Amino acid sequence: MGLQLGLNGYPTSVTANNDTLPKTALQYIENHDHQRFICNFDTVSVDNDPDDVLLQEGDRDNNWPKVQPYLIALMTAKGTPLLSEGQEFCENYWIPGNGYGRVMLYRPVRWNYFYDNDGKPIIRLLRKLTKIRRSGAQFSDGQHFFYNDYNNFNSKGLLAFSPETHVRSSPQCAARFKLWTTTWRFRMFRPSRRCWTRDCGRLAWQPRCSHYSAAWRSF
Repeated sequence: MGLQLGLNGYPTSVTANNDTLPKTALQYIENHDHQRFICNFDTVSVDNDPDDVLLQEGDRDNNWPKVQPYLIALMTAKGTPLLSEGQEFCENYWIPGNGYGRVMLYRPVRWNYFYDNDGKPIIRLLRKLTKIRRSGAQFSDGQHFFYNDYNNFNSKGLLAFSPETHVRSSPQCAARFKLWTTTWRFRMFRPSRRCWTRDCGRLAWQPRCSHYSAAWRSF
């Protein structure tokens, strides 16, 4: 996942009619062809009817915090992040993989989710992430170094990476995908820079419900 967020191996340019143009990719975790991302964690029946499978929905009340680290990873990834309509407040429609149920049900965006207790923290998080992303070109155009260290990061459910450009120093970013019951301190080291180390134990900011997500940056 870390390599995908950095578009590892993806071409940076394309040539057509003797013109070479820069190229990047859309990064997304939701689109209109599939069920909402939160459905991957669990679904609940609508109107307490367990037999009406087509009307099941993602369990927002219990699982909205688990969406946060994926949004952090998406909004700090290389390329162009794409948010499906309603994703910004955790829309939760379920869509079957095949059959008429994919297209015959009316699935309007429920704007009331914008104001409820599950939607508001996701909105706040995305506003913060948008502000961070707009603060520097390294998130969309720079290099994306993934700390592929199982013992120190991956085994603890932590995805750590540093986006950068040649004119900006490295911000450190992380998304936490597991519940932590203890406090960890980390040191990030870029092998390509012998003299560069950074202690990233303290988080600069955290969204609500820090069990599943965290992000920091240092410039």
